[in-house]
Amino acid sequence: MRCSKRAVLSALAMLGAVALSAAASDIMQKSVSDPGAFWSIWGKAKTNYVTDARVKGGAAERVAISPKPQNPWDIGASIAVTKPVHKGDVLLLMFWARAEKPPSGSDLVMLSGRIYESGPSGAGVSPETTFLIGREWKLYYANGTAAKDYPVGTLSAGMVLGTGDMVIDYGPVSIIDLGPNYNLDWLPRS
Repeated sequence: MRCSKRAVLSALAMLGAVALSAAASDIMQKSVSDPGAFWSIWGKAKTNYVTDARVKGGAAERVAISPKPQNPWDIGASIAVTKPVHKGDVLLLMFWARAEKPPSGSDLVMLSGRIYESGPSGAGVSPETTFLIGREWKLYYANGTAAKDYPVGTLSAGMVLGTGDMVIDYGPVSIIDLGPNYNLDWLPRS
């Protein structure tokens, strides 16, 4: 089933609503990651779960980074692709986030992330995307096109988190497979 631009944008907009519509449910059925998952955090960061009615699902993963690590890549987040992806499939990474406590002197947290091949090559499926995360909940996106077939366990999405002494709240994260020949211009941008 091929989704139209309007159906995708409408469904993504509705993901912020309390109840999912049929269109949003159809989009989530295209998820190639575990539905309702949170990021897996690695490195020296404190994590815990908090309730927050302002984000879809009412729960958030709070990630506290202090002190700022020596290298930005010393702390990160990842999520695995749990289904096969085929050459030409358009993938959309989307996640909820807010800056609970930005680095001193800033109102934003600047992070970068992408969808990539797991393993030694680490080749990007999506370009490195910069996310400017503010204090209010927002849905963030990155996208790319699979250059080849990827069996289960060979793709992930990730972010570098060690960019400052800060606290970030994350809501659910998903990777959606929109199939082949999907127009990237139709996809939302962060």
